[in-house]
Amino acid sequence: MAFRDDDRGLLVVRIVYAGAGFAGKTTTLRSLGERLARPVYSPEEISGRTIFFDWLEYEAGLFEGRRIRCQIVSVPGQVSLAARRRSLIETADAVVFVADTSRRRLADSREQLEELLGWLAALPGPMVGLVLQANHRDAEDAISPSELKTLIPSVGRQVGIIESVAIDGSGVREAFILGVRLALDRVRELISTGALLQGRPPIDSGEELLQSIYELEDREAPSPSLAVTAPSPAAPVGGSAPLGGPV
Repeated sequence: MAFRDDDRGLLVVRIVYAGAGFAGKTTTLRSLGERLARPVYSPEEISGRTIFFDWLEYEAGLFEGRRIRCQIVSVPGQVSLAARRRSLIETADAVVFVADTSRRRLADSREQLEELLGWLAALPGPMVGLVLQANHRDAEDAISPSELKTLIPSVGRQVGIIESVAIDGSGVREAFILGVRLALDRVRELISTGALLQGRPPIDSGEELLQSIYELEDREAPSPSLAVTAPSPAAPVGGSAPLGGPV
């Protein structure tokens, strides 16, 4: 859901990280945050699992004279949180799908990838770019590089594949950069059709996104499995540094 924010001289794009539970989405964002010297906002976890999202912002580079601001958001992987996951994916300009490529968890990754592809196919407007971040490549039972391509069903789209070990940062930055490039490709298509949104994004921080989730789920009367209570204030993870620098 890209915005051209002329008042602040920004182009705002959103990169959404999806994937099954324990695939490494939160680890990826925290590793990326360390490398970009930016804090990660995580509202709440239960037993180490994200139930809302992780939020990271990064600003760098120029697009048609405007600074590029990336809203980087991960989604929860639990089956019971599919509605919450879908609502976030539908706001993406590009998606990085973090797949656990260990053989014992491959079925979970396939299932969530098929779910994701169905949602993306239903979205209006230009195609949302997709990156497959093949994670846990250091696992003893990791599938072979040739098998990675079998994760991608024949859906009439190209998918970039980046191998990673998120816990040590390998491949994390590369997957992010590819995601940004795909998001900018989508922005170009939006511009060509006059569909690029103008102004400041209605959600411009992790706190605002959390509030919007509460409001949306209150309106839709969520089932008990989706019911939420206000989390305690979250402390950012990682350091902070002046914005800027190449992506």
